[in-house]
Amino acid sequence: FAGGVAVACAADGTAAPEAMAELERLLGPGAVPPELKPAVIVADLPGRIERVRAGVPPLRRAQVLRDLCVIARADGHVSEAEMAVIKDIAVRVEVDLELVSCVLDSTSSGCGS
Repeated sequence: FAGGVAVACAADGTAAPEAMAELERLLGPGAVPPELKPAVIVADLPGRIERVRAGVPPLRRAQVLRDLCVIARADGHVSEAEMAVIKDIAVRVEVDLELVSCVLDSTSSGCGS
Protein backbone atom coordinates (compact mmCIF):
# COMPACT_ATOMS: atom_id res chain seq x y z
CA PHE A 1 0.00 0.00 0.00
CA ALA A 2 2.64 2.53 1.06
CA GLY A 3 4.84 1.72 -1.93
CA GLY A 4 1.86 2.11 -4.25
CA VAL A 5 1.07 5.51 -2.75
CA ALA A 6 4.72 6.54 -3.09
CA VAL A 7 4.70 5.57 -6.77
CA ALA A 8 1.31 7.24 -7.39
CA CYS A 9 2.57 10.49 -5.85
CA ALA A 10 6.11 10.39 -7.23
CA ALA A 11 5.62 12.67 -10.22
CA ASP A 12 4.36 15.79 -8.44
CA GLY A 13 3.51 14.90 -4.84
CA THR A 14 -0.19 14.42 -5.48
CA ALA A 15 -1.90 11.09 -6.00
CA ALA A 16 -2.36 10.43 -9.71
CA PRO A 17 -5.98 9.27 -10.19
CA GLU A 18 -5.12 6.47 -12.64
CA ALA A 19 -2.42 5.12 -10.35
CA MET A 20 -4.68 5.24 -7.31
CA ALA A 21 -7.42 3.42 -9.23
CA GLU A 22 -4.90 0.72 -10.14
CA LEU A 23 -3.74 0.48 -6.53
CA GLU A 24 -7.33 -0.06 -5.40
CA ARG A 25 -7.88 -2.62 -8.16
CA LEU A 26 -4.82 -4.55 -6.93
CA LEU A 27 -5.72 -4.31 -3.23
CA GLY A 28 -9.49 -4.64 -3.53
CA PRO A 29 -12.48 -2.32 -3.31
CA GLY A 30 -12.35 0.01 -0.32
CA ALA A 31 -8.67 -0.70 0.39
CA VAL A 32 -7.65 2.86 -0.48
CA PRO A 33 -9.22 5.46 1.79
CA PRO A 34 -10.78 8.45 0.01
CA GLU A 35 -8.74 10.91 2.09
CA LEU A 36 -5.06 10.07 1.83
CA LYS A 37 -2.18 11.82 3.51
CA PRO A 38 0.60 10.83 1.11
CA ALA A 39 3.35 12.56 3.07
CA VAL A 40 2.47 10.58 6.22
CA ILE A 41 2.26 7.30 4.31
CA VAL A 42 5.53 7.89 2.45
CA ALA A 43 7.24 8.88 5.72
CA ASP A 44 6.33 5.42 7.07
CA LEU A 45 7.70 3.68 3.98
CA PRO A 46 11.24 2.93 5.29
CA GLY A 47 9.88 0.95 8.23
CA ARG A 48 7.46 -0.93 6.03
CA ILE A 49 10.23 -1.69 3.55
CA GLU A 50 12.41 -3.13 6.31
CA ARG A 51 9.55 -5.33 7.57
CA VAL A 52 8.94 -6.60 4.03
CA ARG A 53 12.65 -7.27 3.43
CA ALA A 54 12.97 -9.16 6.71
CA GLY A 55 9.72 -11.10 6.74
CA VAL A 56 8.35 -11.59 3.23
CA PRO A 57 9.62 -14.39 0.97
CA PRO A 58 11.60 -13.32 -2.13
CA LEU A 59 8.94 -14.42 -4.62
CA ARG A 60 6.27 -12.34 -2.87
CA ARG A 61 8.64 -9.33 -2.76
CA ALA A 62 9.10 -9.68 -6.52
CA GLN A 63 5.31 -9.75 -6.94
CA VAL A 64 5.00 -6.51 -4.94
CA LEU A 65 7.54 -4.87 -7.25
CA ARG A 66 5.60 -6.10 -10.27
CA ASP A 67 2.47 -4.52 -8.78
CA LEU A 68 4.31 -1.22 -8.24
CA CYS A 69 5.31 -1.28 -11.92
CA VAL A 70 1.66 -1.84 -12.90
CA ILE A 71 0.66 1.16 -10.78
CA ALA A 72 3.35 3.30 -12.42
CA ARG A 73 2.15 2.31 -15.90
CA ALA A 74 -1.52 3.05 -15.12
CA ASP A 75 -1.46 6.36 -17.02
CA GLY A 76 0.35 4.90 -20.02
CA HIS A 77 3.90 5.94 -19.19
CA VAL A 78 6.41 5.74 -16.35
CA SER A 79 8.03 8.97 -15.21
CA GLU A 80 11.63 9.20 -14.05
CA ALA A 81 10.35 9.97 -10.54
CA GLU A 82 8.17 6.85 -10.51
CA MET A 83 11.09 4.78 -11.78
CA ALA A 84 13.34 6.17 -9.06
CA VAL A 85 10.85 5.19 -6.33
CA ILE A 86 10.43 1.69 -7.74
CA LYS A 87 14.19 1.15 -8.09
CA ASP A 88 14.81 2.41 -4.56
CA ILE A 89 12.21 0.05 -3.14
CA ALA A 90 13.55 -2.86 -5.22
CA VAL A 91 17.09 -2.35 -3.94
CA ARG A 92 15.93 -2.01 -0.34
CA VAL A 93 13.77 -5.17 -0.42
CA GLU A 94 16.50 -7.04 -2.29
CA VAL A 95 14.69 -7.63 -5.60
CA ASP A 96 16.87 -7.69 -8.70
CA LEU A 97 16.53 -4.51 -10.75
CA GLU A 98 16.42 -6.63 -13.91
CA LEU A 99 12.94 -7.77 -12.86
CA VAL A 100 11.80 -4.15 -12.72
CA SER A 101 13.22 -3.51 -16.18
CA CYS A 102 11.55 -6.62 -17.57
CA VAL A 103 8.15 -5.66 -16.22
CA LEU A 104 8.37 -2.08 -17.42
CA ASP A 105 9.75 -2.99 -20.86
CA SER A 106 7.35 -5.51 -22.33
CA THR A 107 9.48 -5.75 -25.48
CA SER A 108 12.59 -6.88 -23.63
CA SER A 109 13.93 -10.16 -24.94
CA GLY A 110 16.27 -10.71 -22.00
CA CYS A 111 13.57 -11.47 -19.46
CA GLY A 112 12.96 -15.08 -20.32
CA SER A 113 9.54 -16.62 -20.63
